[in-house]
Amino acid sequence: MNEKILFNNGWKFAKSSLDVTDSNLLTFESVDIPHDWLIYNTLELYEDSIGWYCKEFTYNKKSDQTLICFDGVYMDSKLYVNGEFAGEWKYGYSSFEHDITEFLKDGENEILLKVVYQSPNSRWYSGAGVYRNVWLKRRNINHIVTNGIYITTKNNGSKWEVEVDTEINIDTDVLISHKIMQGQQLIASTKEIVLPAYSGENSFEQVKSDAGNSRKMNTQKLFVENPLLWSTEQPNLYKIVTQMELIDKDSEVSHDKRDISDDSQICNASHICDENNIRDVCDTSDTEQLIECISQNIGFRTITLDPDKGFFLNGQSMKLNGVCEHHDLGALGAAFNVTALKRR
Repeated sequence: MNEKILFNNGWKFAKSSLDVTDSNLLTFESVDIPHDWLIYNTLELYEDSIGWYCKEFTYNKKSDQTLICFDGVYMDSKLYVNGEFAGEWKYGYSSFEHDITEFLKDGENEILLKVVYQSPNSRWYSGAGVYRNVWLKRRNINHIVTNGIYITTKNNGSKWEVEVDTEINIDTDVLISHKIMQGQQLIASTKEIVLPAYSGENSFEQVKSDAGNSRKMNTQKLFVENPLLWSTEQPNLYKIVTQMELIDKDSEVSHDKRDISDDSQICNASHICDENNIRDVCDTSDTEQLIECISQNIGFRTITLDPDKGFFLNGQSMKLNGVCEHHDLGALGAAFNVTALKRR
């Protein structure tokens, strides 16, 4: 099964001036990730500098692809794996990932991340460094593309339509399924068999094909009657679970009928699953093998903007009040801290 593992432990850090090019000349010390190196010297919060992050880990090939994912690095970064350049990212306020499969070897490996901070850049205080979580992702050729699930809700009176577009990469027949849950109650579900070489209908449109793999966008719809609406006073949320399962060639599932959804199943009424919650939201049958399971929160609400009357949420007039609140945590710096954020 495809997996995403928290990769925050075991990092070391060193800081240098902008003219340093060889990290071997630096002294590294253990560091906690997330991390902001600028906040440690409050007398020079705009110091031009380079932060070097390194980590050693043992690798055993057990998947087709291995990626390293960064939720946030400020600002310009370059990644090296076992001394080889593996990729770069030149923006500090978005997540990104690098495919490092070709640079890894069985046994011990070293990752080096070079992060360059130069002021002026974005605003009064940005922080610098790996200020969000780091993840290691292992996946099969058959997978859901990163951030590749797009959910749209549409109100049709008492019935709501939920359209789910799923971007996938496959080289064999797979089953893509979605279900909407409220707690332990199943609200709606749908599923389709997707074939790698098929093209024609919009929901099976082939986006890209190379080396026998197909990049596709699969579209399915679910319907929910009278859901509990989301509002600021009652923020009702449902969970939508998307699964990719490998089709057993010997099973009795018909490959001639690609659409096996059940839109008649209507009831009144966002992370990759880890081992602790797979049993709660993910399931497989005897004829399919679970490849990937992703769950996200979803809410139902209507929004209207009237040039004369203003903003309406679920038909109710509401005044919008906002503050200029950035992601940093004041004197604690830009590194994410759960306790501090809850307090704020």
